[in-house]
Amino acid sequence: MRSIVILGKGESCLKSNKKFIDSHDKVCIINGVVFSEKYKQYISTRANFQFINSSTDYYDKETFKLLGIEKIFFHGKENQKFKPAPSYYQQIKMEYINPNLHSLFTEKFKFDPAGGIQALYYFSEIEVFENISLVGFDFYQLNKQPYYFDVNEGGTQLRKSLINKEYKGYKVNQPSGHDTEKSIKFCHSLMEKKKNIYFKIISNNEDFKNIKLSNVEIL
Repeated sequence: MRSIVILGKGESCLKSNKKFIDSHDKVCIINGVVFSEKYKQYISTRANFQFINSSTDYYDKETFKLLGIEKIFFHGKENQKFKPAPSYYQQIKMEYINPNLHSLFTEKFKFDPAGGIQALYYFSEIEVFENISLVGFDFYQLNKQPYYFDVNEGGTQLRKSLINKEYKGYKVNQPSGHDTEKSIKFCHSLMEKKKNIYFKIISNNEDFKNIKLSNVEIL
């Protein structure tokens, strides 16, 4: 049975482990997931696919080679583009999903989707994988740490965003612009619809974990 794990950046990544991540055929990461020696016990050092937007920093050559990235998908707005990639990225395919998923969500589902939600939708729709696991989907809970890594470990653009008032003190201080409630409802609806896919969830968000379907397992 073909399987994929979609790895976000929520603090619940620290509830995962290398064995679980490596048990999947493919690994998809969202934007600038931080890989370092101290986190490999939780998230391993694999990334077959990456969903990025126009502000995502590219990995250095050593990390890029370590991860083994095969393909990159763009999940930014329709009028945005990949920023120029280093030469060592030229060997892999960088794809604009058509139709643009951000536009699809804002027009059809009426909310601004995070990259992880777009990846979940994409891999559910193509129906290549019979098992989809979600790790680090915490949905920016108020008064909680937004990411599993330290603030200074993120990429340049991410560090800039984390000094803004919504993350002052490295806590989520205001509701996410991605609309947490609508995002969770969308995920639940999708999982109920895709009964042919078995989903596993590692999350710190109790509302997200509050789902009782025969094809969903909370770890």
